[in-house]
Amino acid sequence: MLFVLGGSSGAGKSAIRRFLSGEGASLVAGLRLRSHDFDEDGVPPDADSSWRQRTGAAWVRRALEYQDHGEHLLLSANWPLGEILATPRAPPLDGMAVCLIDCADLARVARLRARNHPSYTDARIWDFVLFAAWQRLHHADPQWMPEVILDHWPEMVWERWRSWLPEDPRWSVPVFDTSGEPIAASASRVARWIREQNDARDRGELMLRRGNW
Repeated sequence: MLFVLGGSSGAGKSAIRRFLSGEGASLVAGLRLRSHDFDEDGVPPDADSSWRQRTGAAWVRRALEYQDHGEHLLLSANWPLGEILATPRAPPLDGMAVCLIDCADLARVARLRARNHPSYTDARIWDFVLFAAWQRLHHADPQWMPEVILDHWPEMVWERWRSWLPEDPRWSVPVFDTSGEPIAASASRVARWIREQNDARDRGELMLRRGNW
C-alpha cells in the first residue's frame, strides 16, 4: 500500500515522516513501512510538473516492489492526489491513502526562510505558498483548476478521475495543520490516520483500494 504525506514545501511532511521512522517508530510498529522522501535523489534545477509526474511514476513502481514483499511505502511528497491517481502503473497498488500536511502561510514562510538555502528567494517561497493554496482547493474539489497539473507528461491517465465530483468518497483527503504544533504531536495524529487506513484496507473498506477507482 502507498501512504502519501502530501503538501507544499515547508508544511512539515518530511519532518513527520522522519519522526515516524525514528523516535516515533512505535506509533506505527508492526506495519512494515518503508520510509522515503520524494526528492531524496535530488531535484534538478529545471524541475517542473513533467519531472514531478515522471518521478512519481518511479515511486509507484517502487511501491509495487515493496508490495510484492508485503511492505508498504510511506512517502513524503509535494505530489497532489490528481497526479497520483493518474500515474500510469497506479492501478495494481492494493491501496493508497493520501493526506495533506498543511500550515499557515506565515508559518510556511518562516520555516522556508529558516532553511537558509540560497535558492529560497522570496519569489520562490511565494511559489510554494501559491501551490499550497492550490492544493487546499484541489484536495477538496477535483474540479478546481485541474489545468495546473494536466497535460505535462503524456503518459499520465487523467480520465481515471476527471469526472469525479467533490462529494465522491474516493476523493477524501484529511488535512493535518501543523501550525504551531510540535512534530511529535503532528506525527501522532498522522500515525493514527495511517493505522486507520491500513485497517480499512484489511476490511476491504479503503476508498482507494484496487478495483475501486
